[in-house]
Amino acid sequence: MSDDWIDRLQARLADDASDEVPKGWETTRQIAKRRGLSVFRIQQQMSDFVAAGLVERKQFRIVVNGQSRPVFHYRPKA
Repeated sequence: MSDDWIDRLQARLADDASDEVPKGWETTRQIAKRRGLSVFRIQQQMSDFVAAGLVERKQFRIVVNGQSRPVFHYRPKA
């Protein structure tokens, strides 16, 4: 039996431990890619926007590089 079954089991556990991210929430990486800016710059902007009360910040567990990790997501306040 090959080692790929271990990878499949790890992916399955990571999927079970991750949250479903509601529509409208984005990570800094997603926003940076969409805006054509660096992740660092978007992190700075989001920090300013959260402090000003313009943006909400919430952690969701998502799969990153095959592991479930808590990652901040952002969305504009309604």
